[in-house]
Amino acid sequence: MGELNPDTVKKILVIKLNALGDVLMTTPAISGIKGAYPEAKIFCLVPANAVPLLENNPDADGIIPLDLLAIRKKGRINRFLEILSSAIQVRRMKFDAVFDFSGTMWAAWITGLSHAQYRIGFIYPHRWFCYDFGIRPEVVRRGKNITVRNAGEPV
Repeated sequence: MGELNPDTVKKILVIKLNALGDVLMTTPAISGIKGAYPEAKIFCLVPANAVPLLENNPDADGIIPLDLLAIRKKGRINRFLEILSSAIQVRRMKFDAVFDFSGTMWAAWITGLSHAQYRIGFIYPHRWFCYDFGIRPEVVRRGKNITVRNAGEPV
């Protein structure tokens, strides 16, 4: 798998399924992605209550809301079905690259099931297989240089 090729990456999904402040802190990354892939359309999958934070963002071409509060109130099976439904919606949109900035299990499943050519996210145990490229979160927290794992390397 090598670098993300700007010629083939035309549709990008950025996932941030966390609190409002966390979504807001992701906006510089969205801007950076747009700078690296200026021709690409960038969509953001965020909690429904975070939609107003991105509505006027010139780097976001579309917003996909996910009502996490309603999902959390459901039973385990219904929660799983709701996340699976969201993953199917994402897959149908045929993204070339997915950047998962959440680090949550739900976001990892959506990323993995997207079938995007490039899937980037934090590598936690039991979800490393959802990504082609990953960042070890413990390295980021310790302030060390970030290491990237390619698919197939052990966590």
